Amino acid sequence: SLFQNFFSAQTLVWIIFFVALGLFGIMTAIFTYHWNTYSVSTKVPKFVISVYLAVGLTILALMVSIALSYFSS
Repeated sequence: SLFQNFFSAQTLVWIIFFVALGLFGIMTAIFTYHWNTYSVSTKVPKFVISVYLAVGLTILALMVSIALSYFSS
C-alpha cells in the first residue's frame, strides 16, 4: 500500500519481476562462465554455489510473496 501512490501494484510486480529476472540471468551467466573456466575436475567453491542458491531463492521468495499480497488485496 506504500507503493500504490507511486506505482500500481501490477506495475510494481512486473518491474520487480524483470529486475529479478535480469539479475538471475546475469548470475547464471557468471556461474556458467566460472563453471566452464574451471576444469571439470576442479570443483566450484561451495560458497559460490551457496550464495547463488541463496540469492536465487530469496528473489523467488520475494516474487511469490509480492504476487500473493497483490492477489490477496
